Amino acid sequence: MIFKNIFKILFITILISLLLPSCNRDEPQGYDIFYNNVFEIPAGLNTIETHIIRINDISPNINDFLPDGIQEEDLVSITPKSIRLISQDGTLELGFVERAFLRIETDDLSEKEVGYREIVPENTNNILDLVASLGEMKDYLNAPRFDLMVRFNFRIPPPEFIPIRLEVVFLGRTE
Repeated sequence: MIFKNIFKILFITILISLLLPSCNRDEPQGYDIFYNNVFEIPAGLNTIETHIIRINDISPNINDFLPDGIQEEDLVSITPKSIRLISQDGTLELGFVERAFLRIETDDLSEKEVGYREIVPENTNNILDLVASLGEMKDYLNAPRFDLMVRFNFRIPPPEFIPIRLEVVFLGRTE
C-alpha cells in the first residue's frame, strides 16, 4: 500500500516537473518571407552531370513581408523555413529527379546551402519538398540582390520541358 502511494507521488512529481518548464515560454516572434519563381527544366538532360539552374537578381524586399512597426533592422535572424518545387504541369511527376539542392549567393557572399533533398523517392508526385538547412541567411537577404541556384541530379533524363515553380519561405525572427 505504501509502495503504491510513493509510486503515485513520484509519478505526479515527474509529470509536473516535465510540464512546468514548458509554461510561459516566450517564443521569438517570426515572420514568413516568401519568394516564388518559375523556371524550366530542359528535356533530355543527362544523368551523369549536376545541372544548375540560376535565378538571378532577386530583390529581397524584406520590409514588404513585415507588419507595420517592424523593420528589416529589427530582425535578428533569418533562416530557411520551407522549400518546394512544383511541376506546373500538374500531371508530370518529379520522380526522375534523384537529388535536388538549393543554394543562395550574392555579389559579396559565396554560395550557401538553403535546402536539399538527397534521395528523392521514385514515386514522388508533382510536388517535391526540400529539407530546409539550419544556416543563417540574414546577410544574404540584406544584400541589394541575391541569386538562387537549383542543382539537380537526375535518375533518368527529364522526359519533356518542365516548368517548375520554386517556392521558398524564410523565417525572420525578432528578439
